Amino acid sequence: PGVNDAIIKTYNKGNLTHASIMTNMKYFQDAIKKKDNKAKNLNIGLHLNLTTGKALSNKNKIKYLVNDNGYFKHNFIKLLLLPLFINKKTLQKQIEIEIENQINYCLNNKINLSHLDSHKHIHTIPWIFSVVVKLSKKYSIPRIRIINEKILNTFFLKKDISLFCSISIKIYYIKINISL
Repeated sequence: PGVNDAIIKTYNKGNLTHASIMTNMKYFQDAIKKKDNKAKNLNIGLHLNLTTGKALSNKNKIKYLVNDNGYFKHNFIKLLLLPLFINKKTLQKQIEIEIENQINYCLNNKINLSHLDSHKHIHTIPWIFSVVVKLSKKYSIPRIRIINEKILNTFFLKKDISLFCSISIKIYYIKINISL
């Protein structure tokens, strides 16, 4: 609730135009209620989640992504390397099932999605990104957030290890050309 309150407060001060929401987290409904009551025009995107908490999908349909209790079992590095051990097309199908459930959960809760991004930036993994693009087109979600941290360029220029303690992140959105 504290994060939800901070987002609403920042929006109402005029310092925020977009926020992202995670569908499978405990305070999802709290976020929707606060947005509807106090920040009607705040643009909301889906913060895709494949690393934290319980999946929305049936665990038997996404068995390579979750443990026996239906909780996500991989971090960014494990997801990045997973196609070395499991067929990529099988993984992409399971990821598509979960992401589509997350999108539909937002839509069923009357959230008009302005963009997609992800927890731990997992959507930037190339074999996952192609699924995200496919679903953004299918659901007419016009933007996908892309990050540009350029931290290594800065490190080699300055040769200062402290850069890794506070990383400046530039955020870009790519606009998806939707042809129906």
